[in-house]
Amino acid sequence: MNTVILVRARKISTLHAACHTLEGDGFEARRVIPSPAFDAIGPFIFLDHFGPIEVRPREAKGASAHPHAGIETLSLLLEGRTVHKDSLGNISAMGPGEVQ
Repeated sequence: MNTVILVRARKISTLHAACHTLEGDGFEARRVIPSPAFDAIGPFIFLDHFGPIEVRPREAKGASAHPHAGIETLSLLLEGRTVHKDSLGNISAMGPGEVQ
């Protein structure tokens, strides 16, 4: 069976600059949503960009224990490697193109 996928060209209607912000225990992020130029989509929807950053062992700044009850988070790593540790003690490593 052959599958045909029709793709319609779309144009970018607006561009919005990300705002610089500090998250968690002081790590830098560039926040796209919400921002002064773009209204919030919902009360818990954020689109942030982190990095590129290089940190030495034991110098990384994280986010102290905070609940994600009922909230799903998604991280997509474009390049490099990272290790994520949550407040429940779960640990996972990520590489380029991987999603957590």
